Amino acid sequence: MTALTLDPSGARLVSGSYDYDMKFWDFAGMNSALKPFKTVEPLEGHPIHHLEYSLSGDSLLVITSSRKPYIYSREGVRLSEFVNGDMYLRDMRHTKGHVAEVTSGNWHPYDRNLFITGGADSTVRIWDVNDRWQHKSVLVVRGPSQRTKVSACAYSPDGKWIGTASTDGMLCIWGSDGPFNRPAASVAGHVKQTETSGIIFSHDGNHLVSRGGDETVKLWDTRNFKTPLAQVNNADNNHTETNIMYSPDGKYILTGQSCPPDQEGSLLVLDSTSLSTVRTIPIGMSSVIRVLWNSKINQLVTSTHKGEIHVLYSPNASLRGAKLIVSRAPKARHVDDDTSFTTALHEGYAGDQAARLEDGEGERLIRKLKSQEKGNIRATRPEMPSSAVASDPDKEHVRTQYGLSSMRTEDPREALLRFAEKAEKDPIFTKAYLKNQPKTLLEERAGDDVEEPPSKRRK
Repeated sequence: MTALTLDPSGARLVSGSYDYDMKFWDFAGMNSALKPFKTVEPLEGHPIHHLEYSLSGDSLLVITSSRKPYIYSREGVRLSEFVNGDMYLRDMRHTKGHVAEVTSGNWHPYDRNLFITGGADSTVRIWDVNDRWQHKSVLVVRGPSQRTKVSACAYSPDGKWIGTASTDGMLCIWGSDGPFNRPAASVAGHVKQTETSGIIFSHDGNHLVSRGGDETVKLWDTRNFKTPLAQVNNADNNHTETNIMYSPDGKYILTGQSCPPDQEGSLLVLDSTSLSTVRTIPIGMSSVIRVLWNSKINQLVTSTHKGEIHVLYSPNASLRGAKLIVSRAPKARHVDDDTSFTTALHEGYAGDQAARLEDGEGERLIRKLKSQEKGNIRATRPEMPSSAVASDPDKEHVRTQYGLSSMRTEDPREALLRFAEKAEKDPIFTKAYLKNQPKTLLEERAGDDVEEPPSKRRK
């Protein structure tokens, strides 16, 4: 389960994973079966990297492994499909969209029409939802020597800054209003050739937290972007979609921790100022990838490597959400709903019909039901092929209308000898020679064995 998002009200949850499906869950309409009310495949054969509801909750940003970002409605209907770029252009500023896989995205904190996407083409692009044919602006992230892959991007809470992380280990801060020629600040924050899976700004915008693929969590001061203020080591991270987030009150930092298959994954709760471990919450026998904390319902939602979604809530402090499912009693089933108690399966009649057996109608009812059963069998049985081959109308017509048709079954030698006596007395081809040549003289040799006279031979 690589993507997870809650709408601002906390009433609806959307999940996405490497099985290419995006599933919609509604807490108010969900019963104890815990099934989604809708499943959508944004693009066939493409895993989902990121999902995020807009500020108003009426739009959903969908990031797959393709070159295009998508916008879906709250009900799972595709609203926009943004353009991809020309892969044959070398200058990324001249392409209208991404030319490689899109890896991450983020909505603008207060402008509901803007969002950003980062891609493997070394760019971060700013989009307007009203113009799907071209990006609004582009930030080209360049490494020390060559292009790199942008693995994470995020807006600051005030919308003035854009943070980016790339696979060359660089962390950059850009002004959201430009110019985009170079970042306002940058630092080599993590090990090269590792994917920093998540970055996030603090509520006041003065700090930045990064979740590195080198198994570290680092806290940075955006005003002095040189060395980390605090660091956590040995925080396992085996997934490129592992995110990191601040709690609604800003006191804690939460992120998932990976684990081997035979061990237990956990949710790390860190202090936001010193990154000291406040609590480690075990989730299950699987790596924790995504974590959400919605302030409206005051509940934690996590996703794991095995495709499971775990919701953590407080019986006292939490509102709605998963509490609606827990408090909703399962539907009571009446004894009459079980047909095994009211149906005689071996006879084929129901309990209300069986009650008439006491009135002397039993035998007639059973005969009627059995005849109906036989009729159903005849109705569903396919038509059998005809076994009377001799009565085929086409064959009968040929036999009666065409006399020579019977010769197909006769011996040809016997058929010819039958006319030998007649041919000798009344020949057809040598009849003119009967008086002057009673005895027919025929050439003994014929065909290729006859030699041509020397005068007619070819020279």
